[in-house]
Amino acid sequence: MDGVSTEELKKFSIFSGLPREKLNQIADLIRIESVDQGSLIIEDGTTGSTMYLLLEGEVEISKNLVLKISKLQVDQKTKMLNRYSAKLRLVFGEIALLDAQSKRSATVIAVTPCTLGVISIKEFLKQTEADMEIGYHVFKNMAAQLSEQLKKANEDTLNLTTALSFALQR
Repeated sequence: MDGVSTEELKKFSIFSGLPREKLNQIADLIRIESVDQGSLIIEDGTTGSTMYLLLEGEVEISKNLVLKISKLQVDQKTKMLNRYSAKLRLVFGEIALLDAQSKRSATVIAVTPCTLGVISIKEFLKQTEADMEIGYHVFKNMAAQLSEQLKKANEDTLNLTTALSFALQR
């Protein structure tokens, strides 16, 4: 794969609403990278300077769970959250657009050989400053996605709190 077409970029919800000429500008920022099955793409807790488009293959997203056993001892386990196919037009690492110092919130591992579109956060932000229409659409789309994720997280927290409350009452 040489590059990403504007037709392919249109399929990613983060770029929804952008006209072809703006998608061309984004396509120019993308570097194609192939990774082998089992490759670590993003590691939970690290700082990142890139975001990724899953173009081909499947990835698994997991989260480190930390359990404080005592004041001096911590147990860490990994919880697999989801497995995604390129058919879903997954974007990950995009939170770094909002905060350059933020830590990655999950681990992403290639379950199959994958082709990724890699975008430098620095270059992308430079482009959005030069062309505010790109920035407007991308950040609006991100806000909508984050809003949905926050709603789901709130529901999950309520469900877990309720289940814990019932368990503790027994």
